[in-house]
Amino acid sequence: MRRRNKCIYAVLLVSLISGLLYGDLIEYGIHQGIGQFHILYDAVPVSELLDDPDYPEDQKVKLRLIQEIREFAIDSLGLNDSESYKKLYDQKGEPALWVLTAAKPFQLEQYEWYFPFLGGLGYKGFFVKEKALREEEELIALDFDTDLGAVNAWSTLGFFNDPILSNMLEKSPGGLARLIIHELTHGTLYVKGEDAFNENLATFVGDNGAIVFMKHKFGENSFELERYVGALNDIEKYSDHMTRGTALLYELYTGFKDSSYPEEKKRALKNALIRSILQSSDTISFHGRDSYSYLLDPDYMPNNTYFMSFKRYRGKQNMFQEEFDSSFAGDFSEYLTYLKESFASH
Repeated sequence: MRRRNKCIYAVLLVSLISGLLYGDLIEYGIHQGIGQFHILYDAVPVSELLDDPDYPEDQKVKLRLIQEIREFAIDSLGLNDSESYKKLYDQKGEPALWVLTAAKPFQLEQYEWYFPFLGGLGYKGFFVKEKALREEEELIALDFDTDLGAVNAWSTLGFFNDPILSNMLEKSPGGLARLIIHELTHGTLYVKGEDAFNENLATFVGDNGAIVFMKHKFGENSFELERYVGALNDIEKYSDHMTRGTALLYELYTGFKDSSYPEEKKRALKNALIRSILQSSDTISFHGRDSYSYLLDPDYMPNNTYFMSFKRYRGKQNMFQEEFDSSFAGDFSEYLTYLKESFASH
């Protein structure tokens, strides 16, 4: 009995110290847990929706497609099996999660939040928008560039069975395949504190795994495959353009270190260069021109967080592609097995 009391006292002591040191983090974790639980609790099994005669048929088509995508990703691509995407959460047209990012104003250096078990991350999610806005205001007061936006999917890294979000059903077949495979990749391999590696890997597997699925599902010469490949090529052209723009910003900021420019001039030069990068996108031959028309909107002015996102999601694509082609001859199952074994101790 006394030994048991000692264990209880130890747990209380650890809890007290954790509360004093990580009070804000614990509060954040509680709010996030409540938000995630609400979504998981309210999610409805896909099988029930498919059996419901009143559920729209066009939505049933998308739900069946998602089941095919997840099964293909597990059986043919080698992603880990799970119960994810077997339920649907109805967002009722509203965002379910907001993500905050931040970066220094004259450096391409992201702000990082630290989370136990996950390490440092360059983004932070919120189920309550008001909480996200408050934290964003705090970062702005500290002179950080910030961005706060709704996301249409996220992964709980295998800790929970992620549901389909109803807004996903608005996507094209190729967009759905890309999204589901991307998120399932996070649940298959996650390297602590390496968000750029994790996001780039999921992007690579999602982009290219979706091509394999679309060929399997619709055929080599299908309209659906052509549409997806066209959209993917646009993303790659757009990313390449913005990556070149990021290099120009890096040069500009490097020059600031040896200058005595006042902050107002630095901001003017920064904004002028960003405007030039956006305007020069009109030289790109996009497959779907309308999708990128916002870049030419004179009221649209992104900041460093926008350019940092290309490093986070697409900066390592060539590395993955070269390794995949040279050593694995297009076999995703073998490649993912290799990566899981390589990072098993991380």
